[in-house]
Amino acid sequence: MAKQDSERDSSEVLVKEDISSYDRAKWNALVKYDPDIARIAEKLKPLGPKWMNEFASSYLALNDKKYLPAIVQKIIQQVREEGV
Repeated sequence: MAKQDSERDSSEVLVKEDISSYDRAKWNALVKYDPDIARIAEKLKPLGPKWMNEFASSYLALNDKKYLPAIVQKIIQQVREEGV
């Protein structure tokens, strides 16, 4: 049962909305199989779909993990500026 709960938890951070301009199938696979991406997606999930989409589109545009800290920092900065 624990495995099913874990699988369910990771699927909750998958992007399901159709407002994206990126390959959602590729992104969802990254979230599912890449622990670094999944960890960050889980942390950003409470901010809502807008920021999950921002994370997904930014990461996929750069496609390099060395940019993850900068992407997350920029998202947090934008969230603070918007007062979310």
